[in-house]
Amino acid sequence: LDLDNIEDIINSFLSSIQFSNIDEQHVVDQESIAEFLQSIFNAQHQVIKTGYPTLDANIQGLLKGNITTFVGRMKQGKTFYLLNITKNISLNHRVFFITIEMALEEIIRRFLYLISSDLRFLDYTAQVDYTPLLDEVKRYNVKFINGAVFNTANELAMFIRTHAPDVVVIDGAYLLNFFHKGTEWEKAKAV
Repeated sequence: LDLDNIEDIINSFLSSIQFSNIDEQHVVDQESIAEFLQSIFNAQHQVIKTGYPTLDANIQGLLKGNITTFVGRMKQGKTFYLLNITKNISLNHRVFFITIEMALEEIIRRFLYLISSDLRFLDYTAQVDYTPLLDEVKRYNVKFINGAVFNTANELAMFIRTHAPDVVVIDGAYLLNFFHKGTEWEKAKAV
């Protein structure tokens, strides 16, 4: 079902319904039918908002079960962008953040920076007391995973199927050694 045309589909359906011979006690208006159809659609095609209104307006949010790819040149902020989306989504959904490009500690420190604005988390030589953040961290339903543990695409797929998170973010997926070999762009396209 095309998300771009959902309103047109609902309106077309509603205009085809005959509302004759309905008594006053059993009146069903077009608005309540539209709400009902939208709820069925949402249940089957759960839309997960990224927390970025412009992005959500352009892609209608992330559609559960679909793959959305963010591609850009190196050092342009893709990881921070994905971490921000993870932060927003993980308040209401279960998220797995699988990192291939960076050490797990580095990703976790970046995430802690995002939720605390404490620049010491970005200084990887600094010793930082995490204790004050424990209650804040519990608000986020996110698991950080080192992607280097997966040797095959099947292992990764089985892990995702077994644990069934709402959203999986793979940072640096083009680096997974079981995808197409070639330039970074060819690897990214293969993902």
